[in-house]
Amino acid sequence: MGLLHMKMFLVLFISAISFLPILHAAQVGNPYRAKAELLRNKGFELKYNLKYFSQAARFDKDGTEIENTDQNTFTLMDHDFEVSYGLGNSLEIKGLFKARAVSGTKIVNDETIEASEMGPESLGGEILYSFKPYKNWKYGVSLFYRQTLYTVEKGLPGSFTDKTILTLGDDGSEYGGGFFFSNGSKYWIMDGELQAVSPANNLSREVRYRLGVNYKTISWAFISGIEGVYAIGDDEFTDSPTTKPISAASNYTALFDSINRQFVKPYIGINYAFKSFMIGLRGQSVMNPVSTDTGTEVLFTISTQSMGETVEKLKVERFKDYIIDGAVLKVSGRGNFIKIDQGLQSDVEKGKVFDIYQTDYFGGNELVAEGVVYEVGSDWSIIKLTKKYKNIEIRPGFSARGE
Repeated sequence: MGLLHMKMFLVLFISAISFLPILHAAQVGNPYRAKAELLRNKGFELKYNLKYFSQAARFDKDGTEIENTDQNTFTLMDHDFEVSYGLGNSLEIKGLFKARAVSGTKIVNDETIEASEMGPESLGGEILYSFKPYKNWKYGVSLFYRQTLYTVEKGLPGSFTDKTILTLGDDGSEYGGGFFFSNGSKYWIMDGELQAVSPANNLSREVRYRLGVNYKTISWAFISGIEGVYAIGDDEFTDSPTTKPISAASNYTALFDSINRQFVKPYIGINYAFKSFMIGLRGQSVMNPVSTDTGTEVLFTISTQSMGETVEKLKVERFKDYIIDGAVLKVSGRGNFIKIDQGLQSDVEKGKVFDIYQTDYFGGNELVAEGVVYEVGSDWSIIKLTKKYKNIEIRPGFSARGE
């Protein structure tokens, strides 16, 4: 990694984490959020991804290794910034910005030539919509669009004799859409997606896919899976590759100016969630290459997200909507039942839902539990607790509020 690229990395990394201290206390660390697990209404997520790729070899459109690549080096560093926001509980929008740095060396007549380029790469956005879950399955559809922030000079192969020139990638617009899903238990999550994409630079249309199997605890997530690209094969220069206009980057890499590119990338990684943010590290290797580079990729991630409108938050905000406001009189030995001071005289009926609060007298107005009326008298009711929101012992004097 060159000094210039190191400076760029430090500047962008510091910018990425500088927002953490200003985030409010509602934000949480989540060790893994599958794509099908959309943000709640008014929830948001800020994410920074750093991808570092080191070339091992180049391959042509027939999947044959290009000779003399052992005398070349090529590295790519992507800085991806994502801002996601939940609109309702089934719609999420995402803004994308990418900065990129590329560098390469080449030995020509025993002379080492170096080239590098860095700068803003693209802007884009994505819309995700999730359908009603079916049992443990969550699924939805997405659309995305990306536009590069640069243009590239093109020429026929061999026309770029100045080896000190590099370009950031394939210029133009990229768009596509697809289907995503997840199926999870308490610890295990299987998730994936399938996209149809029209890449930039008039490359062949392609199908992008991913399937992951992940193990998740409260703080840790161990991720694994496979992702890849399958070319539709409709590049107009498939039968005449020597007539395709290419960029100066072709002197160093086959990542750009491809013809019907294909590859597979198995990956493994680990994430750790702190109280307010998450960090992750993932490694993957390129396999079965066609018209691309092989090599090793390392992905570092840091993110934070807000809770959005949780059930607890909505109930607290609806405080003035409660019709019945009572108090807890007694709590059973096991804490499964409570007795309150409201009954038939207050129109309390069996099955009515009550929310139990720790009131100001005990240090706040905090939602603790939810229950349903199990038995009712003229001026009292027995409530069976069905859900616990906070690990707080319910005591006489707590508030019991029903609609």
